[in-house]
Amino acid sequence: MSTSKNKIRLFFLMSLGVGLERWEKNGTIERELAVIRNLTERGIQISVITFDTQKSIKNNNFRKRFDNLEIISVKPFWIPQRLLKIWAIIIPIILFLKIRKCNILYTNQSLPCFYSVLLSKLFRKKLIVRAGYVYGDRMEENANKVFVKKIPYILNKFKEKIVFRSATACILPTDYLANWVIEKYKIKKPIVVIPNSVNTMLFKKLVLLKKPNTIVSVGRLNPVKQYGLLVSKLANTNFELHIYGDGPERHNLENFAAERNCKLFLHGNTTNELLVEKINSAEFFILPSKLEGNPKALIEAMACGAICIGTNVKGISNIIQDGINGFLCNSDIDNILDVISKAKNSMRLDEISNAARNYALSNFSLESASEKIFNLINNVAS
Repeated sequence: MSTSKNKIRLFFLMSLGVGLERWEKNGTIERELAVIRNLTERGIQISVITFDTQKSIKNNNFRKRFDNLEIISVKPFWIPQRLLKIWAIIIPIILFLKIRKCNILYTNQSLPCFYSVLLSKLFRKKLIVRAGYVYGDRMEENANKVFVKKIPYILNKFKEKIVFRSATACILPTDYLANWVIEKYKIKKPIVVIPNSVNTMLFKKLVLLKKPNTIVSVGRLNPVKQYGLLVSKLANTNFELHIYGDGPERHNLENFAAERNCKLFLHGNTTNELLVEKINSAEFFILPSKLEGNPKALIEAMACGAICIGTNVKGISNIIQDGINGFLCNSDIDNILDVISKAKNSMRLDEISNAARNYALSNFSLESASEKIFNLINNVAS
């Protein structure tokens, strides 16, 4: 493991309105902080700028649990969530004394970290913009279809463009997103492609019996994931669909599954340890999204050696090689039952499982991503 010879202090800027408590409730806090904590082991001092209240930080014992990180709250208890965009103007005053000792600002996303531009300009700090997805790309299709969405899309796209253009360097998870940003936002600053990482020591193969006709999926319950379509396709079959995650579509999915006679089980958010067990004991892992950036849930399932089925859309088709390390279905999943049948009857499932695991190890390991980010930080700091 490389360590820093220079004294670097980095401010990790969380998305506006997002705090560690939200990650805790989502069951993603260990995953989200994995790379950051790895960087501290390499000698980088890191302060996490979070929108938790002091009470929330204390109640969740965050400072003791993550004692290698300095956790700084910028949200008083009396500020409602709806006023945070206005409150963001005050953040430079809150951070005035601490930020002077900082070398680099590092964002958790692009558009939701628009306030990073204000901090960078006011305090003349170098800014690394890291984004797991690009708002402009993700919303482009919807904005073109629905005129009402056009104006907010244009405004937010302009703000995101400012964020990327203000950066000293940028990190994006795929070549596609990097090329999109370069072309659409005319970025001339260096963009480094570093895929999302997973803990391949935790997400691994277990010696468990596969439960026939059991399908697992992990993701937020929203329209982008197309779980409603998957439920309709699995109606009146012997398949059980187990989804781990929560979101606004929960009640609609429960009612729809009851109407369609689909064996749906919504488990909400859970621990990574339980996820590893459930992925290993399922016959298939399915990600039916209509679009993705660089989906960690899919990569984690592949690291477990799961037989993965995903839609043939950007963000998934560049990870799953059909028939080699998984299977692809149509973007509207109209042929999902045919693909499941193809996978069930395949004589190469052990080979495909091993290929999935090896692909995750080769391309998405935590150590590899941390090393690349560490090198970039040192280059920016020098």
